[in-house]
Amino acid sequence: MTRYELPALRTVRWIAVESMPALTALPIPAAASLEGGISIKRTGLTSFEWNGSSSLVNVVIEENAALASVSFPNVSAATDVLRVDVLSSIDFRSLKTAGTVELLTHNAGAQIQLRALTTASSLQIGTRATSLALDSLQSVTNTLRLSTEAVSLALPELVSCSTFMVDFNPYLTNLSAPKLRTVTNSFSVTFNPKLPTCRAVALAAQLVPRPPSVTTSDNYDAGTCN
Repeated sequence: MTRYELPALRTVRWIAVESMPALTALPIPAAASLEGGISIKRTGLTSFEWNGSSSLVNVVIEENAALASVSFPNVSAATDVLRVDVLSSIDFRSLKTAGTVELLTHNAGAQIQLRALTTASSLQIGTRATSLALDSLQSVTNTLRLSTEAVSLALPELVSCSTFMVDFNPYLTNLSAPKLRTVTNSFSVTFNPKLPTCRAVALAAQLVPRPPSVTTSDNYDAGTCN
């Protein structure tokens, strides 16, 4: 089966599409309402779009070797787990609140849309995206970890998180979080070979009180800051 259609779908609790390697199309009606979550694993899909209900519990999309892009343009809340692993593009442009968020993309020039996100239980992003907009992010209850191919990472509204990690960003030269004051567990900015170490040190100096663990190693020690 290469195409699976659900034209009459209106309200269901879960959608699970797994172990269907021949499946290349899964159109979902815009009127669909999902009370729980969606799981898509080990399919042949190259893209997936959800235009149904705006609040979901779980979204797990992984182990789909050909899946280039996913789009959930109307989803504003994902209350438990949001785990997406695709090749190129993840679009959650309206997402405001989330539980555990884990996003991975693998292709050069990848894109991740999270511009509206304000709060999350944890947020971990590993991507080859050259830009990442987290303009509205204010707080992360647990771990915030960013690994990208961006030259600049800006977190203009971020105030607090438990663990702050920015690591393995090969092209990063600028990192800013002007409102960040509270990191309760650990602060780690490491293995960013083009980021001046003084920028990481200056960001750590904003924190009151100082976290139990602060690490700013393996960055660009010879770099300068204005």
